Amino acid sequence: MPRVQAVQTSFADGQISPRMQGYVDLPSYKNSLKTCSNFFPLPQGSLARRPGTFFVSRTKDNAQVRLVPFNFGQGQSYILEFGNLHVRFYRTDAVLTEDVATISSVNTTTNTLTLSTSSHGLSTGDDVYLTLGTGAAAPGGITTDQRYFVHYVSGADIRLTLADNTLGNALNLSSAGSGTRTIVQPVELTTPYSTSDLDDLFFTQSADVVFIAHPNHAPRELKRTGDTTWVFSTLDLKDGPYLPVNTEDTTLKVTFTTAGSIGTFTDSNVSTSDNTITITAHGLTDDQLVRLTTTGAVPTGLATATDYYVVGSTIDTIQLAASMGGSAINISAASGGGTHTLSFKNFGHSQVGVIPKDDVAVATDTFTLANHPLVNGQQIFVIGTDGTPGLSGITLDEDNLYYVVSATINTFKLSNSLNGDPIDISGGSLAGDFKIYRKFIPKNSIVTIVASSIVGINDDTGFQSGDNGRQLRMNLEVAPQIQWGYVDLAAPSNTTTITGTVRNPLAFENTTAEFQLGSFSTQSGFPRTIQIYQQRLVLGGTESEPQTVHFSKTGDFDNFQASEPLGVQTGNFDTSGASIMGEQIYSDNAISLLISSDTVDKIEWMAEGRRLTIGTSGGIFQMYGSRDDVTITPFSFTAEKISNWAAHDKALPAKIGNNMVYVQKNGRKVRELIFDREQDEYSAKDITLRAEDVTQSGIKEMVFQDQPGSILYCIRTDGKVASCTYIVDLQMQSWAIHTIGGTQTDATNGNHAKVESAAVIPRETSDRGSFDQLWLVVKRDVDEFLCDFANTDITAATDLFTINGHGLADGTEVKITTTGTMPSNLVSGTTYFVRDSATNTFKLAATSGGSAIDIDQGSGTHTLFKKDVTQRYVEFMEVFYDNSLSQSLAHYIDCGSTYSGSSATSLTGLHYIEGETVTVLGNNSVQPDRTVLAGSITPQLAVTSAKIGFAYDSDMQTLPLAVGNIEFSTSIGNKKRIHRIVAKVLDSMGLQFGIAEDDLTQDVFRTAGDAVGTALPFFTGDRELAMSSIYDTEGKIYIRQNQPYPLNLLMLAIDYETNE
Repeated sequence: MPRVQAVQTSFADGQISPRMQGYVDLPSYKNSLKTCSNFFPLPQGSLARRPGTFFVSRTKDNAQVRLVPFNFGQGQSYILEFGNLHVRFYRTDAVLTEDVATISSVNTTTNTLTLSTSSHGLSTGDDVYLTLGTGAAAPGGITTDQRYFVHYVSGADIRLTLADNTLGNALNLSSAGSGTRTIVQPVELTTPYSTSDLDDLFFTQSADVVFIAHPNHAPRELKRTGDTTWVFSTLDLKDGPYLPVNTEDTTLKVTFTTAGSIGTFTDSNVSTSDNTITITAHGLTDDQLVRLTTTGAVPTGLATATDYYVVGSTIDTIQLAASMGGSAINISAASGGGTHTLSFKNFGHSQVGVIPKDDVAVATDTFTLANHPLVNGQQIFVIGTDGTPGLSGITLDEDNLYYVVSATINTFKLSNSLNGDPIDISGGSLAGDFKIYRKFIPKNSIVTIVASSIVGINDDTGFQSGDNGRQLRMNLEVAPQIQWGYVDLAAPSNTTTITGTVRNPLAFENTTAEFQLGSFSTQSGFPRTIQIYQQRLVLGGTESEPQTVHFSKTGDFDNFQASEPLGVQTGNFDTSGASIMGEQIYSDNAISLLISSDTVDKIEWMAEGRRLTIGTSGGIFQMYGSRDDVTITPFSFTAEKISNWAAHDKALPAKIGNNMVYVQKNGRKVRELIFDREQDEYSAKDITLRAEDVTQSGIKEMVFQDQPGSILYCIRTDGKVASCTYIVDLQMQSWAIHTIGGTQTDATNGNHAKVESAAVIPRETSDRGSFDQLWLVVKRDVDEFLCDFANTDITAATDLFTINGHGLADGTEVKITTTGTMPSNLVSGTTYFVRDSATNTFKLAATSGGSAIDIDQGSGTHTLFKKDVTQRYVEFMEVFYDNSLSQSLAHYIDCGSTYSGSSATSLTGLHYIEGETVTVLGNNSVQPDRTVLAGSITPQLAVTSAKIGFAYDSDMQTLPLAVGNIEFSTSIGNKKRIHRIVAKVLDSMGLQFGIAEDDLTQDVFRTAGDAVGTALPFFTGDRELAMSSIYDTEGKIYIRQNQPYPLNLLMLAIDYETNE
């Protein structure tokens, strides 16, 4: 029979769908694979084995978490771990910790560590680590690479254990150690997000601040103030956003209840040299009437429960006087201590203008003030400027209010009643000028709001408990004047009555139909997504406004003020110096925009680019100003639908160069948003079309790693990872599947380890250079340390183990190890089954439900483990190996740990993979697998360096030898027998080959002359692989790498016979 050689020179198109494997004349078919598992197709055409991962930490409580990147730039990158009601931090490949206290002494008899302070703040169950100063030695039994839990606390004394419980005995300390030994704990903050909230969290970042949105929680911010100092708080949104203005007949009557505080100060804020008090940005103007309260004693010269007038006000300082416009009170001393609070006496007041006495026409009862802002119906009071000049019928103080009547542009009269007759002032004396003031309800005052009806409030249900904390915007000015103010609402008294704290001053008490409830509240929902675009914070997608996007003011992320009083930005004032009463919208004001569509398209996510891209349940939209100027303003905005393919509600899009990819609603397709210049529109091509099987369980999360591989990672719901090598310039989208090493029993999704979350941050190290680092959360089943217990806790006569509160049910699988001798008939590390379980005791059986094993006490300290408990690990993936790196950096073990030091015959610190069979790479040479027992293994040969972790298979399988597949291939259906393969490899070591997954031959790179246990240099060149196969019609080749080494496959040449 003739012999033929077929050559596959490229694997760049990766794994293709079984539905595509008959499409043999497709140009990319010859570069594709039937299987590509734990390999990456590279743009150069080669196939590179996936690097392994390093173990960093188990998650808090081994519970589900979500990883979030934080990148400040300049090498300052963190991973944030959001879990149940907490957030933790990772930096430079480790948990971020803060010092608790140093160890003062160690009692090896009681296994107690005495810390340098009793104010350490530790509680039972807290997880801690040990760090050592230069030249220090750890207490015997504690290492710096292990997480411990506080088992016991009494003052400065603590004891540690390996388990998050108080069972059994504390960790045995065999020696005290020496030098500076410091107990540290993870930096952790409390959050409101429960485990069920994690998948619905959305994030965006600006410099040191991460903004967070969730549909069930008010927006938050996480701010970094130092490497280990972070602050988590509710985002204090100012003046909005709001629902549309009320259009019903319902009115709100607002009445003043309690005066508001202005600010606080201490004695250090008082200057006795110039009698000034410093309160930053107090907002006061001269003539305001205020009072003092204190927790200590007020400065000398001042008193509580006394009226004072503000004089000499600047932005941050004031003086106080006994009368309006009077001299500043002399403050002779400020040493009483305490915190002093300055408050309005009741209302605030603002000056309308000063009227010279010559502009008062007593004959016609008319006041003249050019371009005044007053309108009929407004209330004012009048103050004289020198002495007590009088006007007939007018009392000159702030307690007497008058109504404006007969107002024109420059003149007005006063009345004692609304729309009443003007007051006759003809009998008054005109000794001086007059100041005209309006009263207002100042910031921090309490007001009561009574609605005339429930119509138009919360879908006609009126005020509800979910309105507590909600904003309410109102215009209490007399028409046509406008002065919007807003309050933070408290819990309602009933559906028509509620109180509120004034946040932005309100015009005086009034009734109004002009009001807007805040968009965000427990009642109306909170935004599900958040983004920063064109220097605005953008929030969108509440339950009550699923299609509305809210933009903050430009450069002021927490300010959602949609309009501003005239004069704030333009400097528009009347001739007397008073601001014109009114509101104006400026180009940088906040904006609320509705995405109009023929269906209710709920906003799922937003992504920043030149335009703001918005994924919705009905398609993809973009918002921008105009095609000529994309800048969004209240006067220039466009909302354009660019794709009808709906967005997934959890998987965030990824920006790759100028393109964006997103997961379609069903979680199975990944689409590429790209602008087609010829068509002058966007397209949303399905990049999973040729490999639709790689997303078969659905995608839950997606991240992109730019360097070194330009790889898109799609975390599937079954815990596997689909990767796409995405090269924009080559229009390359090549898929592979990845399974992380280890096991996790799951009847639905298989027994492989499950990836639950991923994040990518930029990273730079001296030995690896700059790269993007992929972090993962991986779920596995491993044995869990429960406790140490004394041999005397065994009652040999009854075969009972006594461990108070052990929590083990009958049938639970456990194992026992010991520091001495095992109890009779038990074997260290063997699996046994609990039986006869009571609260504090149990027995063991060799089989589930079997007879109790007859035991004695043994000797020493015994350790109890629970078999196959679900654990979650935070890990990061190593970079691709190439020959520019040291061979020692090649890492092809998952959840790996490393050792480097003096020659060792025992490797410890492995409790995190207790009971697991692990691969051992000692001195860069493969040693036999070992099972972790009591947190350690014994390698076959002593090592000075080692890597220990889970092995994983990297598999590739070619497509059938068929026309169109690979060069010089044979016809479809003809029988073939492969007798030789030539595999061209780069920087590789070891592989298996064959025609079937279950019948593979090991290609041994080590020769007879290579010393056992020594490292070999990685191989570059051709590997000739002799095959012994039967005839079949397909002729597929299977190659696997399961050793802890790289495999970079450049080309396959296949020699075969055919019956043609």
